[in-house]
Amino acid sequence: MLDLVASKLRLLTMALNALGTLLILVLMAMINVDVLSMNTLGAPITGVKESIALSIAVIVFLQMPETLRAGRHIASDMWITRLNDRHPRVGAAVQATFHVLGAAMLLLIARFGWPMMVEAYSNGYYVGTIGVFTLPTWPTFAVVVFCSGVMALQYLVMALQHARHVFGAADRNSAKG
Repeated sequence: MLDLVASKLRLLTMALNALGTLLILVLMAMINVDVLSMNTLGAPITGVKESIALSIAVIVFLQMPETLRAGRHIASDMWITRLNDRHPRVGAAVQATFHVLGAAMLLLIARFGWPMMVEAYSNGYYVGTIGVFTLPTWPTFAVVVFCSGVMALQYLVMALQHARHVFGAADRNSAKG
């Protein structure tokens, strides 16, 4: 069952990552067109700065779950690597604990981001200037909340994979990160 959840979650994290990459390409195109407009027409394209500002958080949260799943998060792992080499089950227990704590932190982000998203949606919060260009902020909050939940789930799956190793139910390679 855990392997099925992990494989379905992998598809979701990869799709979110691809969406984040696509957004990066769109932003690059927007920036290039904006620079071209500044140099040829002497005026920037309205809304590019606002779009980029909101998109940074969106890109980060879209790509974080896959980064975690693939074991590419920045970590100081010298200590845990030694512990895994010398005492694999203890190392797996420590990593499972770290992953549970990571899930808790991401659930807190989702928990406190939800009311912010609802408020932004209900009150019509935006960035920009009325009459010139406005962009609603709630979609950014929605991505942060959703992707925090996905990343928390990824942390929990990884914690369970490590826990299986602690209790001898899986080989060491099944619990990455």
